[in-house]
Amino acid sequence: VCVDVFEYEETTDSFIVKQRGGSEDFPDILNVLYFRGHFCFIKDIDRVSQTFVCSRCEKIWKTNKHLQRHLQTCTGNPAKFHYPGGVYQVQPSIFDLLKMNGFDVSSAPFTIFPYRATWDMEVYFDQSDLPQTSTTTTQYTARHVPMSASVCSNVPGYTKPICFISDGNPQVLIDRMIDYLERISDTTFQLLYPQFREIYKQLEARESREKEES
Repeated sequence: VCVDVFEYEETTDSFIVKQRGGSEDFPDILNVLYFRGHFCFIKDIDRVSQTFVCSRCEKIWKTNKHLQRHLQTCTGNPAKFHYPGGVYQVQPSIFDLLKMNGFDVSSAPFTIFPYRATWDMEVYFDQSDLPQTSTTTTQYTARHVPMSASVCSNVPGYTKPICFISDGNPQVLIDRMIDYLERISDTTFQLLYPQFREIYKQLEARESREKEES
């Protein structure tokens, strides 16, 4: 009997990493999980995780069966990952952008925006006058038509939820919701401007200087 030992990698919270092999040489396999000094019997290895990592080349597989097949020919060379759209990068905040452009943000009382607004919409399905498709791979079954919109925020004066009901014209409903959100945005500007007055002065000075130079 071959004993295959798997280890849970806590840093990723998802990987089951193969520690010892030999399954290709023995017909009977005993799968166990080693975790914090204890061994746990694994009855169905594919129900434990959907991520299996080769400890030799770090290539990832969705099932243990595919991992076992890979181990028979793995040379141990590190896997090369290709990301056509580029790897994920955290987008800079507005304060990061200001600092990158030479503005002094040391006077900012905080660097995380304190206000927010949330919204939720309900729709109904309209199956009339659907677009005609020119391909066999796409078929329209219904159109989502806005029926109501709820908005709430933590901005003073706008903390109570409000619900907008459609009068039959979905565009009017959307316009009412957007107008309300813009009023919330204007209020946040009025509340925060005194705290960011110095930064606004820097922005205005930069804008005036660039206009003169142009």
